[in-house]
Amino acid sequence: LYAVEVDAEARAHVTDLYRRVEPSLEPFADDRFDVVLILDVLEHLADPARMLRDAAGLLVPGGRLLVSVPNVAHWSVRLS
Repeated sequence: LYAVEVDAEARAHVTDLYRRVEPSLEPFADDRFDVVLILDVLEHLADPARMLRDAAGLLVPGGRLLVSVPNVAHWSVRLS
């Protein structure tokens, strides 16, 4: 399990959880994955389309890109 974490302090806290943690997708450019998860991240990016293109480029043929974005219409968000 690999991860991308832009914050250096947060990266230091999760290094025991992952085999490899990098500050961006660029260090993974030569790697290929069966599955790439982008979970509740796109809404924080200046160029989410670039992230999707770059992540899709890391997939093996037939690989899966799983993306989730927050649902601001969900009752739990609206209630708060």
